[in-house]
Amino acid sequence: MRVALVAQDGKKEALRAWASKHEVKLAGHDLVATGGTAQVLSECGLTARALASGPLGGDLHAAHLVATGEVDFCVFFRDPAVHPAHEADVAALVRLALVHDVPLAQNESTANAVLSALL
Repeated sequence: MRVALVAQDGKKEALRAWASKHEVKLAGHDLVATGGTAQVLSECGLTARALASGPLGGDLHAAHLVATGEVDFCVFFRDPAVHPAHEADVAALVRLALVHDVPLAQNESTANAVLSALL
């Protein structure tokens, strides 16, 4: 399974905790993550192919991977308290996940449910 992982700055610690809890399940899969998120995953002992950081095009690159069928599941921990300057990129990722019917978890509960269902 190919999994894209993204977390806005205010949710990086939540993603770290989630990834640590599911390290064994995630370790056997092809992971890709935006820049800062890839660093967080490496601190959890996971290896992810690093894209650029979100504001530098990483969210759009993740959206491209969704659109081209290179991602089976996307975890995107968004911070509802922040409206990022690159919101159009975030919207593109969400929209393409909908268009291409790729599961997109935007919080821990959904990520847990989808991960359990897919594995």
